[in-house]
Amino acid sequence: MTVEEAATLVLQAAAIGSPGEVLILDMGSPVRIDDVARRLIARANRPIEVVYTGL
Repeated sequence: MTVEEAATLVLQAAAIGSPGEVLILDMGSPVRIDDVARRLIARANRPIEVVYTGL
């Protein structure tokens, strides 16, 4: 989602929402960041080491 799309989404939510109402965007199933990283690494066609930190 671009910044412009995100801003438009916020403005649309403000326009259709009632005072005190919370609108939640359904973005689908969660995806693990490790899975995303490994897919990107696979597309790089070169060895890339994954280093896990204590975060």
